Amino acid sequence: MKESDLLDMMDMVHKIENITNGNLQHWRYVLGNANSIWLKCPFKVGDLVMLNKTPEITAEKSWGWMGSRHYLIKGALARVHERSFYDGRFVFGLLFEDESYKDYNGKINPVKEKHVYSFGESWLSSADYGQLTCEAL
Repeated sequence: MKESDLLDMMDMVHKIENITNGNLQHWRYVLGNANSIWLKCPFKVGDLVMLNKTPEITAEKSWGWMGSRHYLIKGALARVHERSFYDGRFVFGLLFEDESYKDYNGKINPVKEKHVYSFGESWLSSADYGQLTCEAL
């Protein structure tokens, strides 16, 4: 579930309660508790993060990411675009700072529109510039 979906649901419960003059306190309590999960989330939307390991990108395992192998590497910087909670884990939609593509001559070119890549929390570290190494830059 995306964070924005939960906020929309909470807003909907408030609207239904106002329209029907009903008592939906139980649902407000449930949704409020569910919303508190974000207090435990290690990153917020807009945070700068980096990959702490290089994903295995092969034609067999991850064909759709083959063109991204040159920048989806340990130390790659990304901004958190969205966050969700699925199966007991935080998952983050990331926009990578150096997203690019290689043309037929092997020249690296910037993309016009960035893609959102999903990574679980275990793949990411904070990219606080005070903690970056030269290797990550």
